[in-house]
Amino acid sequence: MINVVLADDHVLVRDGIKALLEDQTGIMVIDEASNGKEALDVIGRNKPHILIVDIRMPEMNGIEVVAEINKSHKDVKTLVLSMHDSEEYVVKAIQAGADGYLLKGASKTEFLKAINKVASGGKYFT
Repeated sequence: MINVVLADDHVLVRDGIKALLEDQTGIMVIDEASNGKEALDVIGRNKPHILIVDIRMPEMNGIEVVAEINKSHKDVKTLVLSMHDSEEYVVKAIQAGADGYLLKGASKTEFLKAINKVASGGKYFT
């Protein structure tokens, strides 16, 4: 079972991702966060396998969250899910230690492929 925490400041986005993942065998959304600081608190309490995190969030952005997770929760994999397709954001995510970067416009098939790749210790960048 792949335990996932979702961090996005848009409730509708989190609800949509959660609904998509709940239909999948072997993946469970165990908690959610609406900002970066809340994401770190949730991860500290739940120890998920993967954090799926948006870049733009209040209080602490996704890149900062990824960097902090790589310092304090090295066993948690991070998949950045973003609408930003610029190389600058991808490079910043890689420098922060992200295990993957996926655009929000990706297909369900590609999203699930990215989750499984990252969960198994691989890297996935679109």
